[in-house]
Amino acid sequence: MTELLRTTSENDFTPLSSQGQPVNLLWSELRAYLEARLGPAGADLLTEPVSGANGQTDWYGREGAPRARQDLLAQLEEMKQALAAPPPAGMGESAQQLAALIPMALTIPDDSCLLSGPHGPVLVAWGNRPVQERLQPKDITALGAPLPPGPPPSAGQPPSGKPPLPPVYTLAPHRPLGPWLRWLLIGAVLGLAALVLWLAPLLRFWLNMLLCRWPHFLFWLILFLVILLATGLCSALLVRAWPLHAARRAAPMGRRVKALQLLLRWPGQTEEITLALDVLTPSGQRLDAMAPAASPAGATTGFQEHTRLKTPDGKSETVFWELDPPPGLYTVMVDPQAIPPAAAIPFRLEVFYKGRRVVNRRGIARAGQGPQPVVSFVVPD
Repeated sequence: MTELLRTTSENDFTPLSSQGQPVNLLWSELRAYLEARLGPAGADLLTEPVSGANGQTDWYGREGAPRARQDLLAQLEEMKQALAAPPPAGMGESAQQLAALIPMALTIPDDSCLLSGPHGPVLVAWGNRPVQERLQPKDITALGAPLPPGPPPSAGQPPSGKPPLPPVYTLAPHRPLGPWLRWLLIGAVLGLAALVLWLAPLLRFWLNMLLCRWPHFLFWLILFLVILLATGLCSALLVRAWPLHAARRAAPMGRRVKALQLLLRWPGQTEEITLALDVLTPSGQRLDAMAPAASPAGATTGFQEHTRLKTPDGKSETVFWELDPPPGLYTVMVDPQAIPPAAAIPFRLEVFYKGRRVVNRRGIARAGQGPQPVVSFVVPD
């Protein structure tokens, strides 16, 4: 059972951030990662931050019997050394992404934020530095303390380098092809005509032989060419009509031309299976697709049945910007809010930018997993 351990103000210290987003927003993901690496001691290490009124933050956790501060500092140092090693390969890509944030997450303003818990040290106001401390350039770029070098790669494998964050895409509107395609088509037609004229005597000889053997060969050849030409014209018409059809098909889902839309889809119509779409904006705000109203960042959120997509027995959640979204880095997370125990729910996350799909990611959500970062992208100025 957790209890309120301390209440702090946003003016007391400076939060550390990764690519413009405060580290303590990922408390649930970091807690799960620490529990997997360190056991119960890791699960209790970071207290849960709960934002309150007037810029205050309540820190909830479990407090244990008092212990000497030197013992707590020594045990915390042992934890840091254990976490400095790369996570096991079986923990997946998200574990490596979270491992890069551990040095910033375990930073506290002073020793008074180190408390005694039931299994070891407990940190309050973690992921922060004293407001009086002068920021270094590495803090401004949100890189944090450099990680120690990992073990050498095995034979035949290239070095992995720094563990990456979720895949980052730079969005750009679709640019139509230039006039070179038309000239390429004209050149191909002229080349084909020149080849036919060059082979005309030989073709005439073979055509006479075919007409002698099959008198109706010329008719079937002309019919085949007519069908081929008609097929090409129909394909061209479909290519021109598809954007209009796609716009009408996407309108009930909230997708708009010249806007940004995030679309999460998963199977199942019952309330037993519910996924949530969370978005971290460049300003550090966290958007929830279950919110019924427009957010201050200009995004409109909503929930609707998955009836106009290819899988009519599913659901979807969407977040979209009617106008141009604020430029900067966005991180999209999928939160399994309601999933039956031991169930694995497949989902698809799509990002549409100015009428064009630029990201298409698939994943698996499981019960008790917590919000998982799926993709990050940068909206240009």
